[in-house]
Amino acid sequence: MANNNNNFDISKATEILYEFEKIPKKFPEPTFLEITRYPSRRFEEIISRILKFYLNPNEEHKLHSLFIDSLFEILEINNIEYKNSEIDVKTEVHAGTKRIDIVIKGEDFVIGIENKIYAKLYNQLDIYNEKLKSYNKGETKAVILSLKKISDKNEQKKIRKNNFNTILYVELFEILKEKIGQYLANANQKYVTFLFDFIQTLENMTKQNIMEPEIMKFFYKNENSILELISHYNKFKVKVADEQKRKIEEILPELKKTNDKWFAHKGLTLIFNSFNDNKPKIGIEAWFKKTENNPLGKFEINIRTWGITYKTNWGKYRNTIRFKIKEIDGNCKGNNKLMEWKEIKKGDANRRLLVCSIFNDHSNYDAIQKQIIIKLKKYYYLLDEIMK
Repeated sequence: MANNNNNFDISKATEILYEFEKIPKKFPEPTFLEITRYPSRRFEEIISRILKFYLNPNEEHKLHSLFIDSLFEILEINNIEYKNSEIDVKTEVHAGTKRIDIVIKGEDFVIGIENKIYAKLYNQLDIYNEKLKSYNKGETKAVILSLKKISDKNEQKKIRKNNFNTILYVELFEILKEKIGQYLANANQKYVTFLFDFIQTLENMTKQNIMEPEIMKFFYKNENSILELISHYNKFKVKVADEQKRKIEEILPELKKTNDKWFAHKGLTLIFNSFNDNKPKIGIEAWFKKTENNPLGKFEINIRTWGITYKTNWGKYRNTIRFKIKEIDGNCKGNNKLMEWKEIKKGDANRRLLVCSIFNDHSNYDAIQKQIIIKLKKYYYLLDEIMK
């Protein structure tokens, strides 16, 4: 793209946009845990609580021993048999002045888990080991369950010295997914859904790319051209808005001759909503819309409500307004959209009704502007009569 503002390369911009349209756009939907956005300093604690729930075969998930069996497989524990009823899972277990994130106890085994999502491995693993040995179980395993591979040499040395096993979440999840089919028959589907949300959340955290590689490559390759395109587009929006504001400024004084309470919101939207303070707040809202070749290509006039709730008794006004407008102005372009009052925002009780669209074909804007003023005054007097 050319950097000269007066020599904007439209063909290059079009080529870039066409290239972008061909790229599949796939952005991952947020998981429930991602929506909650727990502070990072507490996230490990939250994850440990979730793990505790699923590690306990007696909990309401009804997945029974899925998690413990998966751990046994990774840790190569083959000679231990246990009953679900004897399993005890606790979090934040005291080890001297420190605490082990998760401890799982059975009749003949104990597994201690240090959960690592963000923090470095500053923990005193030797103290944790002593605590686990104090249970005097036949099989004792100490585990670092980590989101990402531990690459720090000092941390690796500490792990080996204290005989800890390192398990990545991705490894645990791989085994879980292989085994879960055997446990689904009697599982509580609500907690199965939560489990997959939990897995997806942590899997998302291990990914380096924030979006699909093809999209990232496109933005990287075309960054300068895209920035220039955005700059020109922003200038275009300003020019369009300036032209629309200029025309609104010309129309407003004529409307104030009917009532001085007409105003222009942000200079772009003509509004009158002061008919009767003792009745539902219904008024007029109108603005220009750009078309392909004209910043003043279309002028839309709407009847809308403010502060209306579902309990407000305004139904008679709604129907009367629609009937009266069809009666006096049935030939106005845009009246084919008069079927229903539309929600302004989803779930909002306020409504907007498009009553007229006036198109400007460049031929005679002065005549168009006069038509706009006549229409606005007509709707003003109509509402004034209805709202008395």
